[in-house]
Amino acid sequence: MNYLTSIQTKLIQEEQIKVQVVGEAISSLPNYFYSLRELGLEPSDEFADDFYYIQRGYYLLMNSYFMAMHNSNLLYKTGLVKSVALANNINSIFVLNETDKESTDKIISEIRYDLDTVCEALQDILISFSRSQLMYQVLTGERKENISYWTINYFKSVVYAVQIVNNTFDPEPIRVPQKLAHIYQDVIRNEE
Repeated sequence: MNYLTSIQTKLIQEEQIKVQVVGEAISSLPNYFYSLRELGLEPSDEFADDFYYIQRGYYLLMNSYFMAMHNSNLLYKTGLVKSVALANNINSIFVLNETDKESTDKIISEIRYDLDTVCEALQDILISFSRSQLMYQVLTGERKENISYWTINYFKSVVYAVQIVNNTFDPEPIRVPQKLAHIYQDVIRNEE
């Protein structure tokens, strides 16, 4: 019979806290393209590639976060099953198998993978902003578009999410592209 060790319990709590913090960090990120459409803003065709890559990063971000949340909930529910079983002296094979060390380690591994993918998605969104000369010009104010205000605020939301995620993980998983470093720092300074 393999019950969860105190080390595993600590790992579970750490991963669940990370999932919660990441969820709070990305909760302010709306679906960029959909939100613009809802506002009646139609960006020019020259932004099509930029929107595609930002949207792709957003969908990867949300999918990975929901998988991390699902796995975190699975750990929580598995722990509840074990607690109820132990409290009621139920020693069925089902309960013991659900809470054994290997399955817990596998779920923790899945959560870590999902959180790594969340970080990669945020990195991809930053890279999408830095690769596009048009987006860069919008962010710096060199170019005025009907989507400028919304794009700048969306970028700020990405910056805040990156900052929170980087403060949660050690070492920091997300690198800010050099081209955006000064804009990123301005956003952080203005927040303080």
